[in-house]
Amino acid sequence: MFSHSGYTISKHHHRISKIVKRIGSFFRHETRIKKSILKSNQNRESNFVKRLVNLQS
Repeated sequence: MFSHSGYTISKHHHRISKIVKRIGSFFRHETRIKKSILKSNQNRESNFVKRLVNLQS
């Protein structure tokens, strides 16, 4: 009985660690996506500014 409960607990813990890893990787992926979006927006803005400067000169 006792060994069986310990086995189920370890199984449950493995599942929890799996879920935690998945959530962590998801958050890391999300921050990477946000950073890339910010970078592309900055590039777009700088390109827009360059275009304006070229038009003015």
